Amino acid sequence: NWWLRGPGYGTKIPVLLAHPESLLQEDILVHSLLVSSAMADNPVWEVAGGGDKGGILVRNGKDLKSEEEKERLSTGALVRQLELAGGRLSYVRLTGSGPRRGWVSTKLKDKDLLVLSDKPPPALPVLAVFYSGGFTAVSGRRTMEPFLKRAREAGFADAVVLDHVGEPGFEECKDFEDYNGRCEAKLDEDPRCRGRPVAIFAHSHGCVGGYGLARRLGGRCTMLYAVARRPPDGGLLDDVWGVDCGAKLASLDDEFVLTRMLDAWPNEMLEPFRNVRPLPEPIKDTIQVVKRQYSSSVVPVGSADAPAICTSGDAPLCTGVRIQAIVASREQPAGETAAKMAHWERFSGGAGFSMSTLDSTHMGIMDEKSGLYDFVINSLLEEAQLAEKPPSDEPPHA
Repeated sequence: NWWLRGPGYGTKIPVLLAHPESLLQEDILVHSLLVSSAMADNPVWEVAGGGDKGGILVRNGKDLKSEEEKERLSTGALVRQLELAGGRLSYVRLTGSGPRRGWVSTKLKDKDLLVLSDKPPPALPVLAVFYSGGFTAVSGRRTMEPFLKRAREAGFADAVVLDHVGEPGFEECKDFEDYNGRCEAKLDEDPRCRGRPVAIFAHSHGCVGGYGLARRLGGRCTMLYAVARRPPDGGLLDDVWGVDCGAKLASLDDEFVLTRMLDAWPNEMLEPFRNVRPLPEPIKDTIQVVKRQYSSSVVPVGSADAPAICTSGDAPLCTGVRIQAIVASREQPAGETAAKMAHWERFSGGAGFSMSTLDSTHMGIMDEKSGLYDFVINSLLEEAQLAEKPPSDEPPHA
C-alpha cells in the first residue's frame, strides 16, 4: 500500500510495479532513519534576556536579516531546541508567551539571551494516533511519521500508532468493544504510557477507532482531534458507494469501489488507474484493504449498521471528551464536508466542541504544507500550558 507517500511519489509507480521488492528495501531504510531521528537530543532552554523589553526578538528565519515577528518571546519562557546553528536557535515554545516557533539569538554580545534549563516543561499527554483507511500497519505508520516527527520535536516523546481491524494484534476482533479494548491495551503496553492522559489524533477512517477509544478512556482522554471524517453515525458507505452496510460493499467489484472512492476522496496516486482495465495487482491489493476495512462488521460505517456502535435509540453514545473537528476546505460533496463534520458536536456530550477549516483536500490535509501538524501541536501545547497554571485566587464575578 504505497499509494499515498506524498507529492511526487507517483513518478516511482512504474519502478514499483516492476520491482515490488524495492518497497521492502525502502521500508527498512525508512525504519533505520526513524530510529536514528528518535534518538536526537532536543534540550530545553529558558529565556533569560529581554526583561526590560517584554522579551527577546524573534525572526522567522535563521538569517539575522529575516523578517521580525510582531511579538517577542517572553522572558522566562521555556522553549525546546529544534536546531542550533552559530548562536541562532530554532525553537518551539513550551511555556510563556510569544511566537510558538521561530529563530532567536542565544547571546547579545556577552549577555545570555537564553540559557539551558533543567526546569521541567509542562507534562504532555501520550499521543494515540489512528491513520486513514486503505493503509496497512506498515504503510499507515509511514503516512503518520511526518506528524510524529514534528510532535517529537515539540517534546511529545510517547506516541502509540493504533491499527485497523485485521492488522497484527487486531485480527478476529469480536465486536467494536473488543477492538476498543485492544486499542487501550496496546496504548498501555509501554509502562511509560500506562495510566497517563491521552490525546487522540485520527485521520479519515481512523476517526471511528479514535471515537471508540475516546469513549472508552473517558476522562483520561484530554482531546479527540477528528481530521477529515464525519462522525461515526454519518452513513459514509451510503454517500460514497451507494450501499448501507458492509456486507453490500464487500460484494462490489474492485473497479467500482476505486472509481467511487476517487470521486469522494481524490488521490493523485490512484487517479491514473481510474480507467485502467484490468487493474494492476498492487492497486487490486489496495482495494482489497479498503474493502476489508470499510466492510468490517466490527467497525461498521453504513447507515444500516453503524448506529449499533454509536447510538442508543436516537441518542448518540457520547465520548464525554472535548472534540476538535478539522475540515479540509476542498472536500467533494460525497466526502467529509463541514456540514457533515459539524455533527461531531453531538458526540462530545457537552464536554466541548470546536471546528476549524484548513485549505486542503481530503488526503492532502495530511501533507506538512497544509498546516495541520502545527495546528494540532500548537493546540496540544496550549492545553498543556493551561493545565500547568495554578487556579486563580480571584473571587468569581457576580
